[in-house]
This record gives sequence, C-alpha cells and structure tokens, in this order.
Amino acid sequence: SATSETQKLKVKVEIQENIDGNGRNKLLIIGKTGTGKSTLCNVLTGNPHDADIFPVSSGATSCTQGTKFCDAFFNGNKEAPVSIIDTIGFDDPSTDHDAETVAELVDKLKNACDHINCFVLAVNGQNPRLDGSLVGMLRIFHGIFGDQFWHQMVVVFTRMPMDKKSIKKRKRLAGGKKDDDIAVAYMEEVKKKFGSKVPEELRYLFIDAGYAKDDEDEIDEVEKNAFNE
Repeated sequence: SATSETQKLKVKVEIQENIDGNGRNKLLIIGKTGTGKSTLCNVLTGNPHDADIFPVSSGATSCTQGTKFCDAFFNGNKEAPVSIIDTIGFDDPSTDHDAETVAELVDKLKNACDHINCFVLAVNGQNPRLDGSLVGMLRIFHGIFGDQFWHQMVVVFTRMPMDKKSIKKRKRLAGGKKDDDIAVAYMEEVKKKFGSKVPEELRYLFIDAGYAKDDEDEIDEVEKNAFNE
C-alpha cells in the first residue's frame, strides 16, 4: 500500500510513497553514512532516537536502503505537520558507488515530492571533516536545487552530548577550542570550497539525538528553519 504505519511509537508516523502536494512542510536530511542521520530523523518526529521508523546503523554501513518519505508531526507537535525525507548515506562501503544513490534520489524527488522547505546536513560532530565525498554530495544537491539550496540549509553537528561535563571534555581535547570555534571553522571551509554561493551566516546547531531531552532548544531551532518562523 502507499502508506504504512510503524509499530510501537510514541507519536504516530506514516511511511509514504509519495508526498507531492500533501500540504506539509518538507525537511530533507542529508549526510554521509555514520553521521547519525536516521537517529536525527527519528527524534525530529518526536519519537525515541532508536525507533524503527528510520532504522539506525551502528557502523559504517547505511541502514537506509533508499530515499524514505514519512509524514509526521515535528517533535510530536500536532500543530506542526511535516514530511521528513531520509536519504541513503553517501560514501557507503556496501554500495558500489554513489551514482545509483543519486539517480534514485533524483528520481524520487522529481516524481514524488513537490518542494523542500529545509535541508538538514548532518555532520558527525566528533569528526567534522569536509572531505571529497561530502563536497561531491553538496555539489550534486546544489546542481539539483540551485543557489537557494544554501539559503535553506541548516548544518547539524550530531553525536555531541551537550551536558556540561561533555562540553568541558571536548574543549580540553580540542586544545581549548569551544564547540562554536570548531563549527565556525567548518563553515569557513564550506565557504572556501563553494565561494559566494554560500550565505555569510550559514546556520548550524549541535544535537546529540541519543539524548534529545537535553536538546529541546536545538530541535526548536530546526523547527524555526523548517517552518520559516
């Protein structure tokens, strides 16, 4: 059938084959395999990080076997209906190359989705590298959506516990650099690679989806970007 409900969820979610013209705001989550994309998708629906909506992988191999659409309520808020699009991780060693991944994604977006309100780029905050495969992926998305892609993007640094102890430890290990310093340096790298297309104030957030209870402010921030508030 065109829709299926996942079981044992805190908040109801429906998997869809087509989200064209459904009247909902749409969030597209992109990132390399292992960045915690699917975990983030689960949390954005208001469900636990390990819910079975978007299967979560623990290693370098992607659990997401293709572009996946789901209708949900942002962070479980019934007044914020949203469609979340989880994409297969690029640079997945279990697939031969990323060309098929791109073809499948383009086909799905062209034929079953009418627009995107917000692009969420998931970056592993424990190892935020802008390497060749990620640059290639961003070029593909820029090619599909044009310059507007950058203006509708939020970079989310994942896997970053935001309790005081963890923040302090990260600062010590980074030689005194704060999380914001590392994030700003990453944004500068992006601007260097892509030039004037990238807005001066490219937005970023830190979320540890496994402990989302501490991250309500950050999740609210994603909501603002998704709903243009």
